[in-house]
Amino acid sequence: MLDPSAEHNVRLVNCIVLGSGSVFLWDWLDNIRDDYVLAFKTKVRFPTIIYFAIR
Repeated sequence: MLDPSAEHNVRLVNCIVLGSGSVFLWDWLDNIRDDYVLAFKTKVRFPTIIYFAIR
C-alpha cells in the first residue's frame, strides 16, 4: 500500500502515459494513409527522409 502522496503521483503518471499514448495512436492512425503515399507512391527526397526520421 502506498502513502496518499505516492499514490497520487502514480495515478498522475498513469494518466499522462495513457493520454500521450492515445494521442500518438490517434495521430498515427490519422496519417497512415498519407505516410504510405509519401513513402511508396512519390519520389523519396531528402525532406521526405527527414520527415520520417522525425516521426
